[in-house]
Amino acid sequence: MVSTAINHPVVFTVSVPGIGFYAENIVTQSDHMEIQLPYQARLEESDDVQHKTVIVEATDEVSVHVIRTMDYIRPDGFTALPTRALGKQYLVMTSKGLGSTSSHFSMSALNEETYVHFSKRSCSDVPWQRIKLQPYESFQVHDPHNDLSGTFIVADKPIAVVAGTTTGPLEQMPSTDSYGRHYVIAPFSNTTTYPGYKYRIISPDRAHITIDNKFTFELDAQQIYEGVAYEDSSMTFISSDKPILVMEYYRNDGYKGDLDYISMVLVPSLDMFTGNITVPVYYITCYPFYFRYFINIVSQCSNGPNLMYDDTHVLTWQTISLNGMCLYSSEVTDFATHRVTHTDPKATFSVTLVSTYTYINTEIAYAYLAGFVVRTTPHLIHRWM
Repeated sequence: MVSTAINHPVVFTVSVPGIGFYAENIVTQSDHMEIQLPYQARLEESDDVQHKTVIVEATDEVSVHVIRTMDYIRPDGFTALPTRALGKQYLVMTSKGLGSTSSHFSMSALNEETYVHFSKRSCSDVPWQRIKLQPYESFQVHDPHNDLSGTFIVADKPIAVVAGTTTGPLEQMPSTDSYGRHYVIAPFSNTTTYPGYKYRIISPDRAHITIDNKFTFELDAQQIYEGVAYEDSSMTFISSDKPILVMEYYRNDGYKGDLDYISMVLVPSLDMFTGNITVPVYYITCYPFYFRYFINIVSQCSNGPNLMYDDTHVLTWQTISLNGMCLYSSEVTDFATHRVTHTDPKATFSVTLVSTYTYINTEIAYAYLAGFVVRTTPHLIHRWM
């Protein structure tokens, strides 16, 4: 999905050079364009380098979101990062697959002679592995038995990293130099009470973590902390003295006869967003599910009076106790490109778009970051894998 908040038409192209795929189209501010990728663009579970990097280029600023419906059963999505936001060092956050599915991550290069080293946390007998990638080549690591979360990746040139499970969710990993120190896990409007919602924290360095100003602990480098989200339908405030990555998970393992299902989304750091975010809302047709869409905005309460949603002041807030943070959550019923802005360009806030669907009388949700911008980096070209 490609969208833009620019008030004039934007020409964009989508290509997969390795399989000869190329498409060109135009997107406007009031619409979004969907490009269906061929099945051959899918990375295979292989130990070989693959030529399947997807490249999106545009004449002006666009947002790129990847929506995977997984054979119309378990949809999920993620926001693609612009090339200027890519880095050389990553930590993988994913999940152990369900049933026959594998935990995996993939790495794609932009430059010639890119050397990538990675170390799987669960594999101490082979501490480091090295591969060489040429422009737009990809390499996938998969494990049907172990969770690959905590894998440390170091490259000599910027690369893109995407992690997930073979038939489950995917997320593009931010580089470690873009991690934040302050996070809020806020329930969306339909959060249910049955088990399954959790969050994970990881850091590239030893960090001191504080949860809700009550619980403090030390987290070693590459170590993963897992906590329960939405206890008593409450919000969770996470702070750290070192940059950390936070991921939210939903996993039901067939709870109440529902599908075995994993969902995960990067929790946006309050340090990573700017005062102007584009929020594209896409309609997904996926029988037999009924979809609803919600938007979450988290900001310091002092910033609330000057926060705007589609040029209208945000008035309804829920206070996050003891931390001076506020949450705005609302259902979105129109499928268009929306904008969240603040009159102070230095004000920071986070935005997450959540989509829920009902299956066998149970509501399940997936989410992705809306208008993800790292370090206020201006971007005109997106490239993702």
